[in-house]
Amino acid sequence: MESDSHGATTGGDARVLNIVVREMGRFPGVVIMMIDTPGSLDVFVSRIDKTLLKSLKFIVEFQLPTQRNRKLLWEKLMPPALPVLDDLNYKKLAEASHDFTMSQIGNVVYRAAASAALRTAAGDRFVGMKDFYAAIEEEKTRGESSVDRWVKAQYI
Repeated sequence: MESDSHGATTGGDARVLNIVVREMGRFPGVVIMMIDTPGSLDVFVSRIDKTLLKSLKFIVEFQLPTQRNRKLLWEKLMPPALPVLDDLNYKKLAEASHDFTMSQIGNVVYRAAASAALRTAAGDRFVGMKDFYAAIEEEKTRGESSVDRWVKAQYI
């Protein structure tokens, strides 16, 4: 998605969405599209040409995962071969990742693993809760514009 300096989407998004929907109409099978950014469904629907919008059979909005489901997602998205420390606690990760989507949890796992892999000492390359917490904080600010961060700093 294209955005201006304030984080607002641009007209290029509408063209991309219309191309996607047009190609879906030509596809002989079933197409499932997923938008996992909270609040994006309204933007998606508002930018599609109305005639193309009619070709969509269903538009379903799913809620963000509950804490229980986030815990399950953490367990499922954790690669079995990832070297983790004994302090790994899925319940605490689920609590810390409130309002996260499945994609965001996956991003955190990847970021924490990359951070550990880039350490210089080979014995220090195990991923621990500290790595996950740092990656969660990074993911929370990912995609925020500098204006968003400034506004948050003023009121929070």
